Amino acid sequence: MESYLSLGLSYNRLSGNIPSTFRDSMLQVLWLNDQEGDGMNGPIDVIGTMVGLTSVWLHGNQFTGSIPDDIGRLTSLKELNLNRNRLVGLIPISLANMNLRLLNLNNNMFMGPIPKFKAGNVSYASNSFCQSDPGEQCAPEVTALLDFLHDLNYPDRLASEWSGNDPCQEPWWGISCNARNEVSVINLQRLGLNGTLSPSLVNLPSLLEIHLEGNNLHGTVPSNLTRLSVLRLLNLSGNNFEPPLPRFRDGVKPSDSPSSGNSKPNSPNSPISVNTLSPTKPRVLVIAAAAAGSTVSTLLAVVLAVYCLRKRKRTKNHPAGFVIHPKDSSGHDNTLKIAVVNGSPLEARTSNGGMENAHVIEAGNLLISLQVLRKVTKDFAQENELGRGGFGVVYKGELEDGTKLAVKRMVVGVACNKALDEFQSEIEVLSKVRHRHLVSLLGYSVERDERLLVYEYMPQGL
Repeated sequence: MESYLSLGLSYNRLSGNIPSTFRDSMLQVLWLNDQEGDGMNGPIDVIGTMVGLTSVWLHGNQFTGSIPDDIGRLTSLKELNLNRNRLVGLIPISLANMNLRLLNLNNNMFMGPIPKFKAGNVSYASNSFCQSDPGEQCAPEVTALLDFLHDLNYPDRLASEWSGNDPCQEPWWGISCNARNEVSVINLQRLGLNGTLSPSLVNLPSLLEIHLEGNNLHGTVPSNLTRLSVLRLLNLSGNNFEPPLPRFRDGVKPSDSPSSGNSKPNSPNSPISVNTLSPTKPRVLVIAAAAAGSTVSTLLAVVLAVYCLRKRKRTKNHPAGFVIHPKDSSGHDNTLKIAVVNGSPLEARTSNGGMENAHVIEAGNLLISLQVLRKVTKDFAQENELGRGGFGVVYKGELEDGTKLAVKRMVVGVACNKALDEFQSEIEVLSKVRHRHLVSLLGYSVERDERLLVYEYMPQGL
């Protein structure tokens, strides 16, 4: 390439990446715009090494990744057109400070704040910026989540949906918030994410749960995450994190048992799983009836069971997230084992062999996707309503194999601290206790503003 100063190949059928042989070349003009078909793709990092460039037209392709931070080295550059690509990430300050004649950043997935550009003619419409005016900074929670996304290499699905300056107002995919509009749950499991775990998560002080299991993350777990004072569950299993695990506060119990593959406990590539429940104050727990015809005596039995549980000396129990296996009248173990797979069909099976899109998981995983519960209740149809309680409505649900469920859905209008405490307490208590008058908890769902509990269905009352 050293014998050429200009390369114009616009409006052809080129595909693939910008060749690595262009690195450090002395090209002055590079026009690869508007390729027919799918166009060119891959990162544009190589242009950051081509210090002689004066004009770069890459618009109308499928380039991905971020603008290279070292683009400020291109001191002779006067035109940069990146319109209509799939570029992501923050705009480098080095680019904002360049005295360009033309800068077109339209129709990409750029994020974060809009910097104050020095370019004479600049446009940046149809992106995912957090603010609409140059110079305005993102909200602290948005900044923390974008730093987190940067360390995951801006996966396309998240970059295309995480836009704006409020992850709670227009809920970002995989993010749930509490009643105070603070980020409380990150649920991004089994998405094939690559990269490292960002220490920026410490800037989300209301985080209760982090689900990143089943991805391809590596590196170490940032030690500053131990400062998340209300964190009760951190699941990083099925990744490639390196020991040692930071020492979390009392009550956080690390586990190095692999969830799949050939990894062995205590090996350098063992996945790390942390499961914890923050202590809660004793309270009277009233469960919305899972079937019509429930009696006052049944509710009193529930209160008695909870009271007895709280009075016991705490021993080694199954943490919330695991079921103590109930048995039916024939003695068969009918525990429903369900795993979350965001946006995918139900993956569940009972231990007696009943199966629907079976997926082998650790026994008793209580997390269930919202999509599954919408499906089994026919989108919470009124004809499936079984009863109402102070914090929610209970619906009948049925799997394709005939297994019946009772799904308690928290009323959106009461998603206050008291209701959220009630929701967590119910999971904690019913995961640890079995009583003939206490309905069995099979699972729960936490997605966006939805809070749902799943019980075994009792057609004749509790």
